[in-house]
Amino acid sequence: MKDFPRFDLRGRKHFLLAIYPEYHSSFLPESILKNESYDILEDVSHTNSIHKIYISGIARAKQMRAGDIIVIYRTTDRPGHARFRSVASSIVVVEEVRQIKSFATESEFVKYTKPYSVFTKEQLKDYFTNKGKYYIIKFTYNAALTRRIIRGRLIDECGISTRTRWDLIGLSEDHVRWIADFGGVNEGLIVN
Repeated sequence: MKDFPRFDLRGRKHFLLAIYPEYHSSFLPESILKNESYDILEDVSHTNSIHKIYISGIARAKQMRAGDIIVIYRTTDRPGHARFRSVASSIVVVEEVRQIKSFATESEFVKYTKPYSVFTKEQLKDYFTNKGKYYIIKFTYNAALTRRIIRGRLIDECGISTRTRWDLIGLSEDHVRWIADFGGVNEGLIVN
């Protein structure tokens, strides 16, 4: 946080984290796609904050630590068209990862998540009540890519493997540097 929005890629783990189209732009408004209407954006706390809360059921989320780097990947809005319609859109930095069971009460969970999440209070209560193996990823929204990068380029030019499903996968530092460069991230935001 002390250097926000700057981030350091060295000595960190790097991830690609998928987000569904219906949440993407309202959650990360500076990453809205050119073909989307700004009418979908609301003036609410999660839209205006640099802090974001992402709720994941993927067990690999527990590998994340404060300072790790995430590339946000917006999945396709048309099944079968991911190669050209799924895009890398943003680079964010992990602040904290918690399991849902680490919250003692529903009100504690809702208080922690509501200001920075796209979910309604009722949806958050439902997450808490169901007590699934959810991980709460809190991160800072550091950089929107000025050029969104389609899945085809991430595979063919950046070299990201397609052997595993792109829900939450590990990336190399070189992958993230390529994405930041090709995506037009101001080089002054990257420490070293």
